[in-house]
Order: sequence, then structure tokens, then C-alpha cells
Amino acid sequence: MITSHDIDGIDPHRELLKVRAKGEKSPCTASSSKPLRSQPGTDAAWPRPSLWRDLGAHERFYLKGLETEQRGEHRSGVYQELSKGFAANAWHDLVREKRGQVACLLTATEMGARSLYTGPLAGTLLRHVLMAVRLTARTAQPSQGLAWLQKEVENFDMQHTKAIILLEYLGKQPLPHWKVDAEAARLLRGTLMNAGV
Repeated sequence: MITSHDIDGIDPHRELLKVRAKGEKSPCTASSSKPLRSQPGTDAAWPRPSLWRDLGAHERFYLKGLETEQRGEHRSGVYQELSKGFAANAWHDLVREKRGQVACLLTATEMGARSLYTGPLAGTLLRHVLMAVRLTARTAQPSQGLAWLQKEVENFDMQHTKAIILLEYLGKQPLPHWKVDAEAARLLRGTLMNAGV
């Protein structure tokens, strides 16, 4: 079902039905390709453009989806639109439906150990960061999450700063179902910053 709510001031239903000239893109698609908006209390746009460029389709989908959820949007149609904009064809694996059309992205804890090596986020830095957050939340030991990242992320010394940026974003999630994982992300980020490489 197409969402009945605006996305960045755009009526998706009207835009989907609109006849377009050859090569003309939907504003919904254009909106989904933008980096995320700044988090409250931060000065710079998040994520930094260099990190956004390095993210894959499903990583962008997931992070943009979190931004959408923060605005109170939880309709399946919104995720469907985002998936089109990012060409994230396996988006269903990252979303759980709660009641009918109400849906939300899986948290780090909800993902568990699934899809680490297969699936839409397999092998990505974001997936490893989410797993490290889950380990930290489960054990209350950020050292467990740090050990995971150091062992599993190829050339982690080159990914260290990007992991910190991702953890900063995850740690600022205000959504109630993210409370435990957001706290774990903050703990892990602090440990990672103090550990160096």
C-alpha cells in the first residue's frame, strides 16, 4: 500500500500516479538519494558525505529508514518507496511488520546473528557494527563488541573512524524500541574511541 503521509513534503501517492517524461525521476527517488539530515544537537550533516558515498544500497536504505521512523512514519509503503530510490531489492529482510501496515526496521538485537554473511547487509560495515552493538547490549561489555569488530571487519584500522560515526548515529536513536541498543552503541563508541587502533 502506498503511504498516505508526505515524505520530505512530497505526496507519494500523487507522485506515483503522475505521468512523467522519459528520463524524468520521481521526487521520492531524488529524496531517498540525499544523505541523512543532521541529528539534533549536531552541527554537520550526517553522515559525512564521504561515508555516505561509501555505503551500499541496503546500508543507505536502513539508515534513511531510521531517519524516517524518527519522524513517526511506520508504514510499509514508505519502506517500499525508499527501497525503489536506493535499488534495495531485499528490503523486506530488514523490516518487521507489527500490526497490518505498521512496520519498523529490525534493531541490532532483533537481527541477532542472522544475515551476517548472507542477506542484504551481509559483510557490510553497518552489519558488523549492528552485530557489535547486539553483543554489547547482550553482555553489557563493550569489549565484546570491540573484539567482534577487530576480528570480523577486514582492515578494521581503515574502517575505525567510519564505525565510530555509525555508532554515534545509532546511539542517538530516540525510538523506545531502540533504547537498549542505543545505549549499547554509545558504550561501544566510547570504548572504540578510547581504544584507538
